[in-house]
Amino acid sequence: MDISRGRFVRRPVIGLVISFILGTYSGLTFDFPCMYLLGMAFLFDLCAGICVGLRAYINNSAVLRWFTTMLIGGCVFFTAWFSASVSSFNPRGEWLSGLSGKTGEQVEVTGIVCGDPDVLPTSNPGKVAVRFPLYVEKMKCKETILSMGQGNIQVSCYGSGKYDLPLYGERWRIFGKISAQKFVSKTGHLNIGPPCLKANSYNTHFVSGGQGWWFADRCYAARRAAASYLSAGITEHPETVDVLHSLLLGYRRLSREMRQVFVFTGTLHIFAISGSHVVVMAGIIICLLGMLRISSIYWGLFLGPLLCGYTFATGLQSSAVRACIMAVIFWSASILGRKPDGLAALAVSALVILAVVPTQLFDTGFVLSFVCVLGLIVLYPSINASVQTKLEPDPLRLQPETKTVVAMRSIGKYIWSMIAMSFAAWLASAPLIAWYFGNFTPIGLVSNLIVIPLSFFVILTGCLSLVLGACVQWFAVIFNHANLVLIQVLVGSMELMAKIPYANIKIENLPLWIVFLWYGLLAGWVFWHKCRLMDVEKEGGA
Repeated sequence: MDISRGRFVRRPVIGLVISFILGTYSGLTFDFPCMYLLGMAFLFDLCAGICVGLRAYINNSAVLRWFTTMLIGGCVFFTAWFSASVSSFNPRGEWLSGLSGKTGEQVEVTGIVCGDPDVLPTSNPGKVAVRFPLYVEKMKCKETILSMGQGNIQVSCYGSGKYDLPLYGERWRIFGKISAQKFVSKTGHLNIGPPCLKANSYNTHFVSGGQGWWFADRCYAARRAAASYLSAGITEHPETVDVLHSLLLGYRRLSREMRQVFVFTGTLHIFAISGSHVVVMAGIIICLLGMLRISSIYWGLFLGPLLCGYTFATGLQSSAVRACIMAVIFWSASILGRKPDGLAALAVSALVILAVVPTQLFDTGFVLSFVCVLGLIVLYPSINASVQTKLEPDPLRLQPETKTVVAMRSIGKYIWSMIAMSFAAWLASAPLIAWYFGNFTPIGLVSNLIVIPLSFFVILTGCLSLVLGACVQWFAVIFNHANLVLIQVLVGSMELMAKIPYANIKIENLPLWIVFLWYGLLAGWVFWHKCRLMDVEKEGGA
């Protein structure tokens, strides 16, 4: 539940999602017989059903109501534990572990491209590096067949600028070398990352095409067409084009130096296809629906398929999937006769993702994405309201304010809302970034004030380039040149901030209790602020 405007707002879905997350964590961490888990889930479900039946004869029993809620939560907990335990028995994981043991060996792989290839920047202008996922149909090593249809492997091909890119749904035969990155974990153990296949372009051979899913093929084709529109007229600025493609379409085309600049300033998150991208896309779609005079009740029927296609085309990143599910749930609430609620939509999106892929719970991008959005939903209103109320006009003033004062007051509210949003995002993400990456970025408070508005305008201008450029390419050239200026300002300001002393502080082995203490203090402050708001509203009502 949440305290809002002097009343308690019940959100039972949040309790169910918390139970599901705890169960998923248990299933991925502890080994337990699956049959016992099913039995416990059935027992809790049976007891919950009996309690629901008793509530028909015992009215207004608070104890029975809470006991029923606990039983339902226990059923969800054990069901999630069972689901995560079953997902851990994945032959793909054993297959990848076996490939890691063959690092450095030459193999022949025949498979189907199951994603949109990405062209990576290289230090040699005449060379290109292409990375794409490949579904392995057959793998041979020294005339010995290693696998037959076991799963996907990441492929990196290096060749000249005229290298023909593999496309989604094509079958290729590739001769290359198994490679796996080694790294040291936080506990000091040497771990081996997922294996990949490295090859040269002259060792790749096209076999056949037309093997993929038609919907994915259309989405990836639209993505490639969008990339061509976004580069129209500015091809002589390759770094700007790479930033634009990475920001709008989810490609990974930033150079190592450019990536480090955004890491040092705590602004790399703008390149994750997330809420801001979905908001802009949804805004454009809503404008078109409004022009067609379609009722807002049915907007979800149109937004759902279009946003799902955009999310699919940009690589199904965790942040994009989360934002897409949230948007679909939020805008579909009116169809079901419910009031849209951001916190409930966030909880349901987490439930859907973990139900499909339980291992996402340990994914860094998944955790950062949800914690940042949760921080914005919970922290931003309190931080923003603390100053916005002071910017309101005096209610006892008799004479109306001048237009200049009204304009200055509006500008002040907008500036403070941006500061509050940046501060809320920084408070929510700073301890996790320090824990995962060993970086504490105090400059992020300032850099996000610059990069968030600029990136929003870049995304908006890029979307206008895609929509209008598809009609008349001349419009794409105009908007791309506008983005050329915006991106140069964005990159230049981040490069300047990255040079500030102590903008990025290295932290080795941050204790986990500090992370929990940080979030505990934030939760306590929000609860205190909400209770204080309730007292103020009660006094006003009295």
